[in-house]
Amino acid sequence: MNSATSKKLEKFIKSDEFKIRANHYKRMIALGEKIYGRRKDLDLTQSELASNAGTTQRIISELENGTYAPKNGIGEELYDKLSYALEIDRDYLFSEKIDRQTFELFAYLGDKLNWNWDIMQFMKLPYFVDLKMVEDLGIQISNFSYIRWHYGPFDRKIYAYRELLEEKINNINYLYI
Repeated sequence: MNSATSKKLEKFIKSDEFKIRANHYKRMIALGEKIYGRRKDLDLTQSELASNAGTTQRIISELENGTYAPKNGIGEELYDKLSYALEIDRDYLFSEKIDRQTFELFAYLGDKLNWNWDIMQFMKLPYFVDLKMVEDLGIQISNFSYIRWHYGPFDRKIYAYRELLEEKINNINYLYI
């Protein structure tokens, strides 16, 4: 690549337009992962989910692939229909604080503990899993940003997961864990 092209590319990457587009695509990919994962949890095809949500299979496919781009964005009504059809709280789809991988981690831990855990276990068990993963593989499973790695966990996102998982979630297929 010539230097003029490199400079234009560097300038574009630093631009607000690029940041806005990158954030949009990041959100759409995260939404697609959530829809796909939950659809698989319920053992539904795209067509079945579309029928249950009152939309088309094409829209479900585009949502799962992160390519759905209506002029006015995804409407509240579609979020509501999808959350109902996916049997999950609307915040699971809507919230940027919740990601599929961390959701699966909590579902896995909750299932192992028969959903009988207190708030301290709810906060600390993912921390211990992340601590071991970082130590062994250099990556963490959850989407938490821990304030103090060596003295204990805390991230405000924990409240979003706690609210989502107050009711026991059944039928989870673990795609990440």
